[in-house]
Amino acid sequence: MRKILPPPDEFYVGYLPEAPNTTATFLKNVVIGIGIVIAILALILVLYQKKFSTNHFEFGINTTVQGYLYTDQVPRIRVPLGKDFHGQEIYQTMLLVGFGKFGASEAIAQLEQSTGVSLHGRFVALTGSLIYGDGKALLQIIPQDNPAERLLAAGTSPMGHEETLVLQSKGETLLPGEVVDSKCFFGVMKPGEGKPHRSCAVRCIAGGIPPILKVKQANNKTAYYLILAEDYTMVNQEILPIVGQPVRLKGRVIQMEDWNLLLVNRQSLLSVTSQVNEWPGLLALDKRFTLCQSE
Repeated sequence: MRKILPPPDEFYVGYLPEAPNTTATFLKNVVIGIGIVIAILALILVLYQKKFSTNHFEFGINTTVQGYLYTDQVPRIRVPLGKDFHGQEIYQTMLLVGFGKFGASEAIAQLEQSTGVSLHGRFVALTGSLIYGDGKALLQIIPQDNPAERLLAAGTSPMGHEETLVLQSKGETLLPGEVVDSKCFFGVMKPGEGKPHRSCAVRCIAGGIPPILKVKQANNKTAYYLILAEDYTMVNQEILPIVGQPVRLKGRVIQMEDWNLLLVNRQSLLSVTSQVNEWPGLLALDKRFTLCQSE
């Protein structure tokens, strides 16, 4: 019987116009397989990619809002939205921030100097750029956009703070979340959270922008808590070491209309920040910039 031998190994020279059938088939299968793997990996990356923030910053667009301006605690303007079913006035509280990486305190001080009166509790027409997302709103203000005659055009009579603001205590609790700066998170930067944004958030909070604890809830929603000391003063400098990373903060929760406040004990906060190992390599200086510290 004649013995059938396997075909000899194919030899392909690169300058030949066509590759042998076995070699060509093998290479086609390899290319198709790599293409399928790349398509699957791309699909997995797309499906598991974190959704892009829908928060918005109306850069270069000025909007004028009318409401009661408060300079204590966190600078803010309370905007009347109308009345509810029971005839009670409904307000939206908009946090105020300054231009760049600064809070609004310096801008408000300049506005008070130009008007010659205290603006605390006054009904004003305040102009600035809106920052908003997830039901929260901020207003970036600069003195140049708020001349005295227009700022006070809505009315100059102050309204007593105690008569207009109701705080409701929700008790003490321990909240897990991430400390973010409110300005960047709600629209100015994307991403405005996490370690990639940490150095920016440190500079913003060091500059006076209100820090917020972002808390993921069981219903897949997010709650936001303005972080203040127990005496309602700001803790921006004390909280810098734990910005942009997972943390658990204990404090008393107070509802201030459409915002929640988390009132933390300064000594308790110090004990939390002292446990952070990364902080010695990152400093926020008084000029609102960060510096890496050598060993």
